[in-house]
Amino acid sequence: YVSLVGENIEYWLPPALIERLHLKRVSGKLAFWLSLDKGRLDQSSLALQVSELVLAEADTQWQVRQLHGLVTARYDQGYQVQVQGLDFDTSGGHWHSGALGGWWNGKTGDDASWKLRLSDLDLEQLGGQLLHWPFALPAQLTPLRERLAALHPQAQLAAFYAEGKGRQVSHFAGRFFQASLAASGRVPGVGGVSGWFDGSPEAGVAVIDSSQLSLDLPLLYDHSLGLS
Repeated sequence: YVSLVGENIEYWLPPALIERLHLKRVSGKLAFWLSLDKGRLDQSSLALQVSELVLAEADTQWQVRQLHGLVTARYDQGYQVQVQGLDFDTSGGHWHSGALGGWWNGKTGDDASWKLRLSDLDLEQLGGQLLHWPFALPAQLTPLRERLAALHPQAQLAAFYAEGKGRQVSHFAGRFFQASLAASGRVPGVGGVSGWFDGSPEAGVAVIDSSQLSLDLPLLYDHSLGLS
């Protein structure tokens, strides 16, 4: 068991995180529990109450304030990790999520099996954090950020589940509420979409369960169309 409370904790940590990205400042509380069984993880927990965390690259900074969360891990025919109640503020706005869980069989390559489950995720909050991330992103994420800025997606993802092997997804399912997309160019805008989906890369089903929808076709109409 380790408990750490302090200011300017960055002086005791490795400065370089990823290439040129550095941890400039961190203050708060951290509590860590760990138990091992024959040298292998049995169970562990990490509780965070960070009042301030600042990442920096040259003159660019990204500040996280009032970071709270609980991370737990254990071994049960594979490694299970769960993140609960992650909550913080940045220049991209407020972030709060429900539970995020994952399972991995401990193998690598094509033999690796995994599962992912999450709940109560606000896609608008997630998009806001990505749009305001001040540092360089991998090239494959640049088109995604451009589409987020143009389409401004919003939705409450009540539940999402996916599983697979290696890099292949074998099954996915989810339920969402009040999804919307802004119209952009030839892409129409929609609003008030709720429903669920369940499927695999080969086949699946999606059901729209909304009492009232709106459709925005700016190239044809100067107002939204109501659908019920």
